[in-house]
Amino acid sequence: MSKTTIAIIIIIIIAGLGYWGYQLISAPKGMTEAEAKNCEVDSDCAVFGEDGDCNCGCFNKNYQWKKEGDCFCAAPTSCKCLKGKCEGVFEKPLSKEQACVNSGGETTTSLCCKSTSDYPNLCLIGPCGCSLDNSHQVKICDCGEGKCFDDEKCVEPPL
Repeated sequence: MSKTTIAIIIIIIIAGLGYWGYQLISAPKGMTEAEAKNCEVDSDCAVFGEDGDCNCGCFNKNYQWKKEGDCFCAAPTSCKCLKGKCEGVFEKPLSKEQACVNSGGETTTSLCCKSTSDYPNLCLIGPCGCSLDNSHQVKICDCGEGKCFDDEKCVEPPL
């Protein structure tokens, strides 16, 4: 072999070793499953797709998720990162009571129509507007003046 060929082979080997070393250094450090399930800040979350899409997800961008099956649904209920966590991915959906409290409301009771269950949508007209004979006590979310519980959170009422 000529000296030029040997020099080219050595350069290729050195470049290959350099690239391999760079990949090892720049690769995310191993994370525990608990660390991978939480984002410290919203910018840690990677979000792709739209809510309800087969191929949507929300996850800590430093964790190496693997596709499972035809769909990669890391986030079956939501593709949003909220308050530093990937909503709906790792936690059970919030109870309506917890959703009320988390959005600034307070749980109380009220007389509502017999067909109404706990934590009704109070942004709508009617769930608590029946006569006494046709009403029963249910838990409601009191969001305070100027807000109403829309079945998920306290919001400004629709016009």
